[in-house]
Order: sequence, then structure tokens, then C-alpha cells
Amino acid sequence: MEDQGEIVKGYAFVDSISKPSERTSPYQRINLVLDVISAAAIESDRGRTRDPKDLSIIRIMSTLNRLQTHFSVGDIAEGTWFYVSFQDKEGNPPAWILNAENDYSGPIRRINLVGLQPLSMGAPNSPESKLFASLSELCNPTREQNTQNLKLSFMSELPRSNYHVRVVDVGHANFSAIHLSREPDSDIIGYYDVGGPVFFHHHTFPKLFAESGRVPKKGFVALSHWDFDHYSLALTKLKNLQQQSWYAPDQKVGPSAARLQYLLGTRLTLLVQPSFRILQGLNLWKGKGPMADRNASGYVLTASNRTTKVLLTGDVPYDMIPAKAKCNLSALSITHHGGSGSGTPPSPKKGTGDAAVSYGLPNRYHHPDLTNLKNHAKVGWTVKPTFRSKTKRCDVWI
Repeated sequence: MEDQGEIVKGYAFVDSISKPSERTSPYQRINLVLDVISAAAIESDRGRTRDPKDLSIIRIMSTLNRLQTHFSVGDIAEGTWFYVSFQDKEGNPPAWILNAENDYSGPIRRINLVGLQPLSMGAPNSPESKLFASLSELCNPTREQNTQNLKLSFMSELPRSNYHVRVVDVGHANFSAIHLSREPDSDIIGYYDVGGPVFFHHHTFPKLFAESGRVPKKGFVALSHWDFDHYSLALTKLKNLQQQSWYAPDQKVGPSAARLQYLLGTRLTLLVQPSFRILQGLNLWKGKGPMADRNASGYVLTASNRTTKVLLTGDVPYDMIPAKAKCNLSALSITHHGGSGSGTPPSPKKGTGDAAVSYGLPNRYHHPDLTNLKNHAKVGWTVKPTFRSKTKRCDVWI
């Protein structure tokens, strides 16, 4: 019998599951993104070190029908855990592994999924219960951190100014900078999302990226939710973002996100409240979706000046955004990379306004949905994408 190579084993947190449309056919192709720690790390108790060599992001491309046929699994939901194994085995669903070493920039290994077993809590003191305790310890390193309405003391040094939002071209991901004037090299006081593309969309990232020299010594990062493509640049190209004051939803996370939380330490404030004021005119609003839905329970941000109000949405569907955050808008960032199923967009207060949309082409999620973009135009928004082609791309000011 031909040697099929070593078996790679790990514990996988379902970071995201994406479908190309709203149909739910079991024969529809899906993309699973797993945040994984090696089984050996957990079983040897070295998982608590959160060593990058034990962490990886894994993409699986298959159909629900094929996964159910091979592995007898039921529904696969974001935020759930699986015991996974991989091996070179033709005929099994394909997978691609990117290790966290070298800042997630190493070689990508193509392999096949050969094991997919849901994890359950188990009875008290059972092996399953002890396993969950280990995973919980790994992925809840910040639960004792302050979740009160902390003030940014350094902001008292800043003059009162209008806010200008630059939706940065990072390819298929989300990254927005909040400036004090409308120039790329003007003072930045903070960010809303600091993501770069997941590795299988890396070709959409710009060849020239000037943000490294723009990150302030003191500032903040407001994170919409804990998807990799909304925070990853803080672990890769822009590690100085880790020195900012972070505000993020208290959501379930996988090993890579837990490592970032660990690195941030007391600079991270986890939020659960319906709204949160960062500064005068800068407010976070919690999505109304269930906690199990990280997109819909994430935070949007409003930046309000004397006469304008900008809404930055992350991946929160419009019908899950609180009404107070959606009223009297002058500008908007279109939610979820312009994808379908985002709900009815709010209207601009004066009948027209600019709506930035961040995406990269081509991408495997079929973003943006052209019908969705046309719906924005129908209610008065002028849609301004960060990416139209490799030669037509730019940051968008709103």
C-alpha cells in the first residue's frame, strides 16, 4: 500500500464558514476557515505558551453533502470546535494549511481532510471535560481584564477637530484609519479594524503598502469582531498596532485570536455593553444578533462631527445595527465587503452620500454582490470601492 504520509492532527475552532449565495443546498460548495492548534500542544500541556509553531489557519473547500458523507457530521457553525486530522489522501476534501510561524507568511501546504469530529463538553471530570478546560484556558486569556468604560488619557492632549475616515485598500479585508485632517500622512488617532486578507486571498493585498510609517505611538483600535481578516495585520505587517489601546467585543475566539489577546494584555478592553463612547463623537454600537453569530453581534462605529456622521459597519447586517447608529448619516462603509444577505441599507440624510466598500478581486466568497451595490445606489449612496482591478484601486475617504 502506498505511503500517504504523516497524519496532521489538531483542535479546530470554526472561524468562519462562507457560502457563495443564500441557498442552502447540501451540494453547494462552501469554504471553512479553521483556527487550529496542534493536538500535540494541547495533549502535552504546552498549548498555554501559544507558540506560533503550534498554531495555523486552515482552509477547507468542500460541500456540506460531501462532509456529511465522509464524516457523518451535522450542521457546522461558527464558534464550534472539532478534532481534525489531515493526510495526503486523494478523494477526500482538499485543505490548505498556513502555519503561524514567520508571521503567517510561510509556505502553504495542500493536504486532505481525513477526520472531522465534533467536540462536546462531556461529563464532569471526563476526558472530554478536561480537554474543553484546556481549550478554554488557551482561548480565554483575557476574561479578567477591565471591561469598564476606560478613557484614553492621551486624548486630552489633542485639539478638538473633525474626524476624517480613510477606508484603506488592503485587498479582501477591512482596515479603516481615523484622521484629524484629510491627508494620508496627517495625524491618526485610531483605527476601526486592522485586517489583511486570509492567506488564500493574499494576492489581493497591494504591492505598495505605506501604513507602517503612519501608525501613531499612541492611539486606539476598535475591532468590529474577531474574524482573522479584521485583525490580522496586528500580527503580521503592523505589529506596532499592538501598542495601541484596543476595544473589542467579548466573543468566542480561536487560538490565533487568543494569542493576539494575550499579546495585548491590559491594553485590550473587552466590551459587552450596547454602546461605548471612545471619545467625543466616536462611539461603538453593539449589533443586535445572537452572541453565537460573531458578525451580527459585533460592534459598528460612528464618527460624528458638527455636521456629518460616518457609519463604519464591519460585517454587521444592517437590520442588526441599532437605529441610533443608522440615523442622520452622511457617509457609510458598506457592510461585509458588499456581500449579499446584508439587509436593507440605511439612507443618507441629505439624499446622497459616499459609501465605501472594501474588497479584493478575485475572491472565493463572490463579494461584492452587484445587486446589493445597486440597492445602495437606489437609496442615494455613491458607491466607492477600494478595488476595481489590479490597476484601479485606492483608499477611499468618507
